[in-house]
Amino acid sequence: MIKIKFGDDKSFIIELLNNPVADYIQNSFKHLQNLDLDIAIYDMPNTQWPSKDHIVTMLKNSAVLLDIDIDLTQILEQEYLNTLHKIFENGYDGKDTVWLDFHESIHMIESYENTRSSRFTINYRQKGGPLTRKFDRKNLTLGSTFVSRGTCYVHWNELGKTPFRYFNDGEPSSIERILQLVKPWVYLKPVISIALKDQDIYEKFEERKDEFNRWFAPFKDQWCQYWNLEDWNPTEMFTIIPIGHLPDIDRFSDLLDQNILPTRISCKPN
Repeated sequence: MIKIKFGDDKSFIIELLNNPVADYIQNSFKHLQNLDLDIAIYDMPNTQWPSKDHIVTMLKNSAVLLDIDIDLTQILEQEYLNTLHKIFENGYDGKDTVWLDFHESIHMIESYENTRSSRFTINYRQKGGPLTRKFDRKNLTLGSTFVSRGTCYVHWNELGKTPFRYFNDGEPSSIERILQLVKPWVYLKPVISIALKDQDIYEKFEERKDEFNRWFAPFKDQWCQYWNLEDWNPTEMFTIIPIGHLPDIDRFSDLLDQNILPTRISCKPN
């Protein structure tokens, strides 16, 4: 059992499923439960994000701290945002959290009006790093591309892009760049999301599925070989693995709407 605690003594129970991914999350949270949660803006549903102008200011402020010049005239252009992603890749040392704020601000600008609004994320970020494990691809059989309200789940969470995100963002059709930036599901991390509404995650992909498959076909075999994959299916990009359910999702969502945020996690045996 996992309990999500709020500072005003309210708490919510996550009823865990019996699967190896749920076991991993519970064991990881046991190690982290004495640490306060540090909820960032980008963990919230985007219905509660500040204005796009404010997010641009967040990006600019991070850039100043990193001594990066930002061209604000291009800041809403995907091609320019792709350039900023490359600056992040070349500059991030794995330690400085300002780089992570810079990177997440880029993603927030890109994702301002997409389906990010459907979930709330609990992420210990660097504090949870030592608990990261290699993802066992057998666990994909536990997954689904549809998530119902109140489901707690894990999903692809890499520093990079999925093949479809890379394609949809208009990145170069270059195998060298693809091998640098495009990643399958590599790691399992102590990060969970809580669905705030029902969602067919695969639905948006359907609109460009055939176009994507034609584009990726010349690169797929070499990419799979690079990542030591016997095969790869596009549904993996949109697969979530349920680890439990939060029964009182209405009250939980109401607190988030009031900007009342969880402060800690606690774990007890089922």
